[in-house]
Amino acid sequence: MKSLCAFVFFALVLAGPVLSQQKPDASTVSNLPPTTTQVVKFMEVMQVRQRIQSAVKTEQDQTKTVVHNMFHKALPDATPAERAEFEEIVASEFDKMFSDYPLDDVLRDMVPIYQSHFSESDLDQILAFYTSPIGQKVLKAMPSITAEAGRVSMSRLQPKIDKVMENVSTRIAAMSDANRKKEPPKPQ
Repeated sequence: MKSLCAFVFFALVLAGPVLSQQKPDASTVSNLPPTTTQVVKFMEVMQVRQRIQSAVKTEQDQTKTVVHNMFHKALPDATPAERAEFEEIVASEFDKMFSDYPLDDVLRDMVPIYQSHFSESDLDQILAFYTSPIGQKVLKAMPSITAEAGRVSMSRLQPKIDKVMENVSTRIAAMSDANRKKEPPKPQ
């Protein structure tokens, strides 16, 4: 769901400049919450359904990776038969977990969130921007920009992660050595 959160964050960030640039005349400004129809149109333009589906798929893949890593760590010497059985279990359970993801319910539940943060006038302006050629260009480019920005961020963070992991490993080894020295010798 990290991808979904990133998408929502960037959608809101991108909406800010649009709102600050366009100044409607005071007689057309509505401070009423947007209608459900307006929010649904916004979600369509912003491709929220597709982005959530993509985020769920990414989450599924990441979770499978974590589960596989746990299995290989717990049973490093698993036989091919055990590995095949594990793969079957994972496939079955994950299919059950993700096959009935309530996307329509999630989208419906998101409507009040948008209504609490935007007015009718806000969404009119946001929609005007994102349905324009430049708005469509922003929407098309944003996944690539987000991915590239993530790689840049991670390249800065990775050396720190490596150092932390090294420090943790060193401390665990020292703790293990200290505990071994405290233990009485085992009878042979």
